Amino acid sequence: MANLMMRVAFFSDTYHPCVDGVVRSIDNFASSLQKQGHEIKVFAPEGGKGFEKKRGAVYAPSIKFPPYPQYRIPLGYSKCVEEAIAFKPDVVHSHAMVVMGMAAKEAAKKCRCPLVGTFHTLLPKAMHYASGVEGLQLWGENISWKYLQWLYKDFDEIMAPSEFMQKQVAKYKIKTTVVPNPVDLQKFSPGKIDSRAKAYFSKEKTIMYFGRVAKEKNISFLLDMAKTPKFFEMGCSLLIAGGGPYTQVLEEKMKKMNLEGVVKFSGKVDEALVPSFYRAAGCSAFVSEFETQGLTALESMACGTPVLTLEKTAMCEVVKRGVNGGICSKNAEEAAYALEEILEGREKLSRAAIKTAQEYSVEKCTKKLLAVYEKAIKK
Repeated sequence: MANLMMRVAFFSDTYHPCVDGVVRSIDNFASSLQKQGHEIKVFAPEGGKGFEKKRGAVYAPSIKFPPYPQYRIPLGYSKCVEEAIAFKPDVVHSHAMVVMGMAAKEAAKKCRCPLVGTFHTLLPKAMHYASGVEGLQLWGENISWKYLQWLYKDFDEIMAPSEFMQKQVAKYKIKTTVVPNPVDLQKFSPGKIDSRAKAYFSKEKTIMYFGRVAKEKNISFLLDMAKTPKFFEMGCSLLIAGGGPYTQVLEEKMKKMNLEGVVKFSGKVDEALVPSFYRAAGCSAFVSEFETQGLTALESMACGTPVLTLEKTAMCEVVKRGVNGGICSKNAEEAAYALEEILEGREKLSRAAIKTAQEYSVEKCTKKLLAVYEKAIKK
């Protein structure tokens, strides 16, 4: 397989200009595969009015997805399927679960080639957060799992980005192989901090959440932690870096809690500054139960910044208490004490965090990905 040059068609429900964990994974894998001589073409929704088209990408017409305006819903995918047939892929790899996931199925069938997929998102949980009505949440989760069982039944191989995710989907009889999403270690590494990023870190002990500001990220819990006596005693501040639909809700909560002098919001961060934000933080905090791997945690670690996370989540696969970060329960006071442990041992934890991230290099993860492609082709 290493000597066999392949054409691989990536299908995704999300792509540039929106940059999230799925898009980072696509970019990293595509770049790595291309360096090895493979040809990659991405099929995704267009990015809206005036967006910059990426070379080698084919776009489906789309509209905004109201609950999450940064995401787009394809209005059709016939052009993508036609272009995929013309591309003559050796493998169709679906990074999608909704419209473009169905496009990937159709393309693979018409191209008579293997179909593989990555289970990037806990879609049933997304349905839970998208609805504010409890009865609809449960109904939405049940329907989502049935839909996913239908979607993936025709796939030759399915990948999960973590063992945590593998176990979650196994409950619904979806068999997967673990292939983690990789970290770009050339981009995310210890180094200089851009002065534009430094401006947001007025205190040495600045705890940072970085990513999309959405309800399912559980950022509200971090505000609760910031209100604890221990947090004040340590002289910490909290930076919420990134933009998203939940920003206003969190800003209002911050004001009600009288945390204006403790909590800051950066808004959307320029992609070029992301590594500097990680490097400048005393600790990164990711407490979402929604994650399937926690690529942001690994990117933080690659920059030498330890991570605080919640117990019984996907991030616990990479975050180890007292080794490269800290783990806490859903108790805000306990989270503050876990944070204290991290800050006191930061230098040691930082070295171990860098070593952890190196296990998720693009090269190592691409090797695992190619093994799955080979298995699918041999079927």
